[in-house]
Amino acid sequence: MATQKKTSIILLVLGATVSLVVSAVVSKCVSESFNTVSFSKSTPKKEVDFNDVLKQTANEINALCPMNVDEMTRLDNAVALSNRTLQYNYTLFNTLKKDVNMPEFQKSMKALLIESIKEKPEMKSFRDNKVTLAYNYKDKNGEFLLKINVTPEMYE
Repeated sequence: MATQKKTSIILLVLGATVSLVVSAVVSKCVSESFNTVSFSKSTPKKEVDFNDVLKQTANEINALCPMNVDEMTRLDNAVALSNRTLQYNYTLFNTLKKDVNMPEFQKSMKALLIESIKEKPEMKSFRDNKVTLAYNYKDKNGEFLLKINVTPEMYE
């Protein structure tokens, strides 16, 4: 059983790597959305509510969902939450909660997500606009696995 859980963590982390590619694509959408937001003559660009940009981005992502990002992970949708937060909702459609070593999975995923947000050029628009990224995972039966919030303080 321990070997099965270790294998599950390896596969889940590999799936997370692919999920980060999706995040990079989304980051590009955010950047493009921010540059195309309509402005009135009296509203300088810097005063635009970035939460509105995230809502627009979530709508664009949702038009493509559900989207399989690898052989075990599906992006179900994205939700723009308050306080500059974009949440991705994923299903690990080949995984059961009972087969996952949750503490190890959470530790590995959190480190991977933070590192990616810090270092990837594609994530720059999120960093520049101090976006909190939330990654919500459920298993193939819809049972909640974990949620990882990556705040600006974690990646600055």
